[in-house]
Amino acid sequence: MPAALGRSFEQGLARLLEEPGLGPLILVLANASFEGSLLERFRGPLHRRFEASRAEYLDTLGRGRRPRDASDDVAVFCKLLGQGLDSVRPTELRRLGPWELQLNPLRALRPPRMASAAAPGLRRPFDPAGFHFNRPALGAQGAALVR
Repeated sequence: MPAALGRSFEQGLARLLEEPGLGPLILVLANASFEGSLLERFRGPLHRRFEASRAEYLDTLGRGRRPRDASDDVAVFCKLLGQGLDSVRPTELRRLGPWELQLNPLRALRPPRMASAAAPGLRRPFDPAGFHFNRPALGAQGAALVR
């Protein structure tokens, strides 16, 4: 079963990479970078999609328009433009005493967002404008990844 699950996950990532926008590109890159072999298998498709996204982004700016993508995704994409896609390394896991540490270089590109917000409790009302996997920006494939 784990092999079938892995294949299904990869197929879902491949379908998601075909969705328009920067969000799906960044989501696939984040998932692929969690495992070195998966990142290598997706390296070519990610590069093609990254270059197409760069051309579209520069064209949008050249026409005096703002990208329609989420501001967090634009921020990450701009950092990737400066660093290059090959700067993204696979996630590293290390042990430090009883803890397992995770070094995820792509995560460092994300804006802080909610990190500074005080948590009033463990439960919050659902925010349809907040992050969730059924958001239209993720496309149908985003929701399929978590099923």
